[in-house]
Amino acid sequence: MPLPSTTNEKSIIDQLLRRSKLTSTAVKIINRLLQRTIVETISVDQALTLEDSGKFFLLDSADESAEVLITLPELSTNLIGTVYTFAVVDPSDGRFKIQVGDRTNDTGDQFLGYAFHGADQASDAVSGAINGRITVPANNNQCIVLDANAGNGGGEGGTTVKLTAISTTQWYCEAIIFTDDTNSSGAGIFQNAS
Repeated sequence: MPLPSTTNEKSIIDQLLRRSKLTSTAVKIINRLLQRTIVETISVDQALTLEDSGKFFLLDSADESAEVLITLPELSTNLIGTVYTFAVVDPSDGRFKIQVGDRTNDTGDQFLGYAFHGADQASDAVSGAINGRITVPANNNQCIVLDANAGNGGGEGGTTVKLTAISTTQWYCEAIIFTDDTNSSGAGIFQNAS
């Protein structure tokens, strides 16, 4: 069960709990359950829905050599406030690709926000090796690609992406991307759909 997504829904749930004949202990248990995050594993292609909002998805490919495609729902006023969180638990030889629902250039859904990416190493000022950079999506970047083997990308274990629907056309992205590519520019993280 997803968490209440609006103040109005939370208010209705609170009223139902107060008016019911449940004991105070039962009400406390229900409130605690409403605040829990549901954790699920994505191992094959999956299209997400509003009902998946608030979930924490573990990315672990069933086929280590294949791409896993995750499709977000097409944005609308009903989806504003929808939140999905993804964490790579097992980087595969394929990749994880998160794409928006409406991939129409210029008018479709877009990403706003950032991806902080870094290599698991100490800073090296002489060679310019990466120890932390921020990449932002460009116009028409409608995919986030998590590929541990790609140059200028990333997607090692622990990589985390949180997406929040903030309008009828924008997903706000907060991502921490781990890479083994010590010279990564991050150019491969946000990509066009085509």
